[in-house]
Formats: sequence, structure tokens, C-alpha cells
Amino acid sequence: AHYGISVTHATALFSYITVGVFFGCFLSMFAFSALGTKRVILIANTLLLVVMIITRLVDQADFLPVSFSILGVCGGLLLSGAAISLTAVYTEKHRASALLATDSFYSLAGVLSTYAAGAAAARHLHWTTAYAIVAVACLIIALLTMVSRYPSLEVPRKQTSTTGPVRWPLGVFFVAAALTVYVTGLTSIYSWVPTYATTSFGALPAEAGALVGQMFTGMFFGQLAMFFLALRVNVSLLILMCSSGAFLATIAIGVAPDIDTLSYAMLILGLLGGGLLKTLISFGTQFSKKPTARMVGFLMFSMTLGSAIAPALSAWIVEQESVSAALNWASTGYGVTLILLVISLWLKRINLQRRLNPDAV
Repeated sequence: AHYGISVTHATALFSYITVGVFFGCFLSMFAFSALGTKRVILIANTLLLVVMIITRLVDQADFLPVSFSILGVCGGLLLSGAAISLTAVYTEKHRASALLATDSFYSLAGVLSTYAAGAAAARHLHWTTAYAIVAVACLIIALLTMVSRYPSLEVPRKQTSTTGPVRWPLGVFFVAAALTVYVTGLTSIYSWVPTYATTSFGALPAEAGALVGQMFTGMFFGQLAMFFLALRVNVSLLILMCSSGAFLATIAIGVAPDIDTLSYAMLILGLLGGGLLKTLISFGTQFSKKPTARMVGFLMFSMTLGSAIAPALSAWIVEQESVSAALNWASTGYGVTLILLVISLWLKRINLQRRLNPDAV
């Protein structure tokens, strides 16, 4: 309403942020290796703050695609920067829990920003006022970054020049593929389940939307549970159990006879799949004794690739067949994810044997 544009147009503008995050994660594969973690995080935070200020001062709808794209790129770099920093600081045993803790803060940030946006709208303040909390966070992070030390994940150049470029184990690529397929399926499910509930069960818009809320509620508690379990239970076992359970939950979604059963299936899917993303990233780094920033960036990029593919792919399936078919394809994706992870677990076992007894291979 502020710019006199339609709700559809305003909603579409936020896709520039999603695309920006995708390219930001892609750039992270090279930026952190070339410039160092501290410098990239400082630049991204400063640029975020500057762009938000300029967006408020310019106050033109035509500038939003540019500002949203830059915000997305910076956000993608910072997401990867967080994963890279935690990977460097924590050992394999505690890495999964550390990465999972960030997901809880992402959820908290979503809650805070939602309340901030609602409060700003209720008081008829400028829409960018809701981003003030983000601007303050960027300023604090930038100041903390300047006085903090960041460990390096890079192999020393002298070592690289004498031993040649470091090759990633094959398991890293299987985990990356699993991340892409998993996120594609996850995004497709929460995008189309409301429509499926409306067309199949005659659900009201509020009931259909609540199904997605059920899944994200489950994801929040699933992240908390995985945070504690990852400290006490073998991560490989957790991955196998959660991915298997999530696959069965997607099957239950497709065969649910009524909306109540569908709601429970969505909740279970969230509970079992909530902690998988960051756990899989942690698992992917375990294939290397010293994972590099580029490896972590590659895993983050694989994750965002799934969210970039899902809307177009699922929409095409719906257009060619039906909403039910899109959910079935998403369920198939979960099955493929499980297969890729089983292969990854097998490769990790081989990789561990090579580390312990290199002469035997």
C-alpha cells in the first residue's frame, strides 16, 4: 500500500532476497577462501547496514529489487560464514549441536521480526521500521567482528604447493546431493500442502495454512531435540533414523484420509526433519580431517540450490499433473535422500578405515 503496488507484486519482490541468498551461498565457496572469514563477515554486515539505510532514504519501489538482491547476497554470505566459523571452532563431536543451535536463533529471529513488523504496521510506521532490529544486529555483529579472532579452515599454501590441490572425498558430494534433494522435497511439501488440503478435504484457508504452522512447530522442537541428542548419540545413527522417519511421514501425508491425519503427519515430518539440515552439513564436513571454508560453502550452496529449484519444479509438476502428484514426487525425493545418505554413511565408514589404516587400502 505504501508504494501503491498490488499484494502480488509486493510478495514477488521478496523472491529477489531468495535468489540473492542463493548467489551469496555460491559466492561463499570462493570469497571466504580468498578474503578470509573475518573480512567477508565484516564486509557483508556493513553492506547490509548501508543498503537498509539507503532503502529507507530512497523510498522508491523501483529500487527494491536492487536492495533486496544485495540483502539476499549478504545474507547468504553470512549464513555460510556462520557455518564456516562453527566448523572451524568445534570438533566433530560438538559441531552438529553447534550448527543446530544457530537454527534455533534463526527461528527466534523470525518470531522477533514478525512481532516487529506487526507493531510497526499497527502504529502506521514506515515499513522499513521493522528492519531496524536487523540494522541494530548488523551494527553489533560488525563491531564484534572487528575485535574478534576467526580461526582459519584453509590448508597452508606451502602445504598445497607441495602436495597438490586437496581433493574432497566422494562422500561430500553424496551429502551435498542429499541436501539438494531433501530441501527440494521439503519446500515442495510446505508450498503445496495447503492447496492439497483445500482441494482434497475442503479445508478452509485458515485450516490449510495451519498445516504449515504444524510442520514448522515440529521443526522447532525437532531442532531442540536434535541439539541435545547430537551430544549423546552417534550422528550417523541420528541421520539414518530421522531421514527414514521423515520419508515415512511424507508417505503418510500422501495417503492421509482426512485433514486431522494430515495435520499429525505434518507435525511428525517437522519433528523428524527439523534438525536434519545442519546435521547433514556437519556430517558432510566429517569426511575431511580438516574441512575447508570452500567445502562448507559448497554444502550450504547445495542446500540453497534445493530451495531455488523447488518452486519452479513443483509448479511444473502441478501444471502437468496435479497437486497430489507434486507431493508424491516430493515423497520420492525423501526416498532418494535416504538412499544417498545410506551410501554416504557407507563411504564414511570406508573413509574412516583409510584414515586409521592407510596401508591396508
